[in-house]
Amino acid sequence: MCNESQDKKPVQLIRLAEELKLSPASMKKFVVRRGIKPFQIHKGQSKLFFISAEDADKLRKRIENHILNIVSPLDQKTEPNSSGVYLIEVPSYDGINRIRIGWADNFEERLSFYRTIVPDLKVRVIWYTLDKWTERMAHKRASELGNRIHTELFTFDDTERAIEQIKEVFSMIGISYEHYDK
Repeated sequence: MCNESQDKKPVQLIRLAEELKLSPASMKKFVVRRGIKPFQIHKGQSKLFFISAEDADKLRKRIENHILNIVSPLDQKTEPNSSGVYLIEVPSYDGINRIRIGWADNFEERLSFYRTIVPDLKVRVIWYTLDKWTERMAHKRASELGNRIHTELFTFDDTERAIEQIKEVFSMIGISYEHYDK
């Protein structure tokens, strides 16, 4: 990776996207989600966006950590109601509670949508994190502990034990749960 911070020049988002093999079209949204504020040197609708060389270096390091599945403490400084993995108990008419495990950019918005469909769902655990790969980790552990009945929907013989074991996996990588309804 090229390191433009040696001469402290701002880094074009489009160039950084190419370097990191990310989509140039969503790069601005990508950096904003990570707490970095892009700026324009020349104002205008079609003018390029930049970030500081220091922010570019931090982002490169975070991407490298993500590839290596290392959780950065910086990634855990998310705002309330922001990105994260959620675990929701979904009651059903047949008496079997199902657990939905997913990831959302904005948990409160997603929860509001789900409540329009299933008003009596129960939020069990939320892990606020920007690391979307943690959803795959939770799905993998849930599949080992129970039955996957749909992409994000699981059943367990012992739901409480399964939830505790999924929480342990997050705990091992330094992400504790932020919310828990009993």
